[in-house]
Amino acid sequence: MFHVCITTIRKWEKQWKEEGHLEKKPVERSFRKIDPEKLSSYVAEHPDAYQREMAKEFHCSESGIRDALDRLKITRKKRQPAIRNRKQRK
Repeated sequence: MFHVCITTIRKWEKQWKEEGHLEKKPVERSFRKIDPEKLSSYVAEHPDAYQREMAKEFHCSESGIRDALDRLKITRKKRQPAIRNRKQRK
């Protein structure tokens, strides 16, 4: 009727017997390439570094750096020199 797998029901039953509740367990995730502590200290030491420079330093992609910075709630606004020069001329 509810399309719940029997394995799920057994897991719920086991959790109820062992823990006395059926609350969702917190998800434990770890970093893969970019250590959050190392990235935070790198940003503190190199406040003017571009994401491409950070990506080179951590041997990953720019989008990986961007996602890691988002997770750490660190905002980075950098403009390419050509764009910055165009804006200054106007």
